[in-house]
Amino acid sequence: MKKLMLSAIICCSVFSLFAVDPVIEVKMDEGTGTGLKEASGKKIAGRILFPNNTKWGEGKTEGTKALYFTTPLKQRRGGGTALVETFKQFDYSKPFTLMFDFKVDKSVPRKATCELISNTSREKGPGFRVLLHWNMLGVFVGTAENKRSTCLSNSNKVKVPREVWHNLALTFDNGKVIVYFNGVEVARNEKMPPIPDQNILYIGSFSRGTTYHYNGAMADLKLFNRVLTPEEVIGLVKGIE
Repeated sequence: MKKLMLSAIICCSVFSLFAVDPVIEVKMDEGTGTGLKEASGKKIAGRILFPNNTKWGEGKTEGTKALYFTTPLKQRRGGGTALVETFKQFDYSKPFTLMFDFKVDKSVPRKATCELISNTSREKGPGFRVLLHWNMLGVFVGTAENKRSTCLSNSNKVKVPREVWHNLALTFDNGKVIVYFNGVEVARNEKMPPIPDQNILYIGSFSRGTTYHYNGAMADLKLFNRVLTPEEVIGLVKGIE
């Protein structure tokens, strides 16, 4: 009996050690207003800029809400943007995983460049920019020297259907970036620049609504302070513990 109890304790400890729990989770399901809350109650400031170009709509599952970005793609400024001020509660310079759900509006053409999430207000960095770029999914990472590297899916092999919910996950590990689309690896680059520890995430447009507007829905942004395994990524997407 003692051996059985010891085994159970060890198993629980192992599962706790490798629990797939985000450090920060912003569900974007408030349904009203312009404020965004962190799910576990952390003092993370989140808000919507230019609410005339956003709206609350139906979420991924029944009974949930999501934030919809509705800025005309050719508009130059004032695009609907959400800000999440992580400050010292998350360190982007260390290995991490970023994951979120999204649904692209049918109005977005194949040749559009839409900013999904970024931690930089400069086009070539320093920092990362997660994009839907000419129907490719992935990330640009720039440096302080205005040098940019990319990790993008192949648009001929990976389709991004409109008006359907998808999941995008990216792992960053000291220059190694892997992109997962609906739990499946679609791009990899092991020679990317390091990510600086910036304070703010921009969602839905480049910088503070300047350009590269995203048109569609987004929900359940998660940040993990380690690199998730492929099994963990697909498990989260499929809802499997």
